[in-house]
Formats: sequence, C-alpha cells, structure tokens
Amino acid sequence: MSNTNSVVITESVAKKYFGEDQALGKLMNFNGKADLEVTGVLKDLPSNTHIQFEFLIPMAFQNPKMLESWNIDWFWTYMTINDPGQVAVVEKGLNDLAIEKIPSEQKEFNMQFFLQPMEKVHLYSTFDYNTDLIQNGDIGNLYIFISVGVLVLLISASTSSTSPWRWHRDDSKRSVSVKCSVH
Repeated sequence: MSNTNSVVITESVAKKYFGEDQALGKLMNFNGKADLEVTGVLKDLPSNTHIQFEFLIPMAFQNPKMLESWNIDWFWTYMTINDPGQVAVVEKGLNDLAIEKIPSEQKEFNMQFFLQPMEKVHLYSTFDYNTDLIQNGDIGNLYIFISVGVLVLLISASTSSTSPWRWHRDDSKRSVSVKCSVH
C-alpha cells in the first residue's frame, strides 16, 4: 500500500457500504478525518484465522512517525525462519536490539520478545488474550473435553444391550420340584 490515503476492505464491508456496485476506486471516509481510496477487496477471512480484520489502512496514515518509534508495542510481526536452530539466535537479537533502542523502557517493564510458531498460536499460546490478536484456546482444555467424551462413550458402551462388557444376569426361572405323596 504505497498510497497513504488508501484502504483495502473485505467483501462484506464492500457490500455493506457499496452494495452491488464495484468498490475499487471509490472513496470511503475514515472517522471524519480523510477520504481513503479503496485499492483492494479481499475475500472475507475464515473465522479460525489468527488475524481478524475488515479493512486495512497504511500505518503511515495514522501517524507518519509511527514507524520510527520503538515505544509502540501493538505490532505483530510475522517472519519465516527456515532453520529451527536459528530461532534462539533471532529471539536473542530482538531482545538485544530492544536493550539498545529503548533501554529505560526495556529495563522498567522488563520487556521480552518471544517467537512462537504459527501452528502453536491457537492451542499453545501463553500470551494474555488482551495482548494477543484474538483469544486463543488451550490444549489442556481440549484434553479434558476429549477425556470426558471418551468416558461418556465407555459408559454408554458398557450399558448397551449388545456390549461385550455388559453385566450378565441370570434371568432363567428356577424351578423347584416338590414331591407329593398321598397316603
């Protein structure tokens, strides 16, 4: 997005504001501040994606100096590290850079940068949901639900009439023979 006054929107937003008309090239007013030109329309994101949004605007639109600041902590940066052995090196480099660029804040707030594989975000993330993009699940809860489900399945199977684990009762009638003699 090289144009500062541009916006990329989802199909739902395009339909909401422009109906069946073509949204590309049209203007949208952003918070009464400026008109932004629609330069792209994306398919709606699936509900299970880590990044949820309806529109994207250039960061420079909000504040041109924003990208020069080291004191803004609400960015999520995604990178590809092909060699798993380099993860610790990159993580240490990020923390060393923070010490160099913002030493007082880093010391006061004990800021730490952590890398997390994308496949671990939904069930293994230990970040506070207030600082993460969306509230994540917990693998421990998933194990609990699976265990309860298996237990219910076992109880159901054990009480079924065709279950091999069914308790067998002797339902046969017992007969008692009695000898009667008449004298």
